[in-house]
Amino acid sequence: MLQVLFQDLIFFHFAKRIRRISGINFKISLFWQQAIVQNDNIIDNFSSKRSKKIGGENKIRELNDLQKEFIEHIATTGALEFGKFPLAGGRETPYYFNLAKTMSDGLGAYKMAGICAKAIKTIVGLNNFDYIYIPDCKAIPLGSLIEYKLLTLYGANKRCGYSGYSRKEEETHGGEEMLMGDIRDKDIVLIITEGGTEIRAVKELLEETQKKDIGISIIGIFVLVHREELSRENQKTFKENDIRVFHLVTIRQAISYLYERKINGHIYVGDEEADSFWRYFEQYGRV
Repeated sequence: MLQVLFQDLIFFHFAKRIRRISGINFKISLFWQQAIVQNDNIIDNFSSKRSKKIGGENKIRELNDLQKEFIEHIATTGALEFGKFPLAGGRETPYYFNLAKTMSDGLGAYKMAGICAKAIKTIVGLNNFDYIYIPDCKAIPLGSLIEYKLLTLYGANKRCGYSGYSRKEEETHGGEEMLMGDIRDKDIVLIITEGGTEIRAVKELLEETQKKDIGISIIGIFVLVHREELSRENQKTFKENDIRVFHLVTIRQAISYLYERKINGHIYVGDEEADSFWRYFEQYGRV
């Protein structure tokens, strides 16, 4: 049955293309004209669906169990949202990674701490950094959880701090101006962000440590869900300063893995979500 249908599809396309190229006006009944249009739609829909499903097939093959666990966690907690979300630069994105939703209860916080600690050990290496820096206030709880988990799982006693730039005003008591945490001279720093690879975080950290006359080096930025939108200019800056970009997963890996996949009986990324994402990524993605 499928073979016959496929042969019919080829015939209809062949006949239509001959008529279009040669200008020969074949007399085709209304029934067959409608059949051709319908078959065109079938093929177009099939091709579109197939490309979305296998567009990241190689990326899916590369996923390990930890990455799959993380992707499923951000899906089931509702942390990967779809809609219309304005970015700081004024551009509108069709998706948003809401880190807070991944840790909305004790189980979620426990999972995130374990996943991130294991990923950092594997991807970055425990001996390659001394200090974890969190530039975004939304990720501060995760920084402390990772710090705790690295100690309990691997005996790695790391220090963690965050940026005071998220405050409206600088405190005159209790804190450490705009840089919170026990950062020390000659520390190797790992920056952790939820989705961005902003050069702003690097500049702020370097400026504040210079004010304190502290010399540090930055091994890189560890991104939970890499948006893959790093500008050429920022890529150049990172390369010149020997700053690497690590990631737990990329947004393409997450979308490709979740597309039409049932998790606990629910599909989190269907045609509508995939279409809007790939249209956006084709325009703004930087691979």
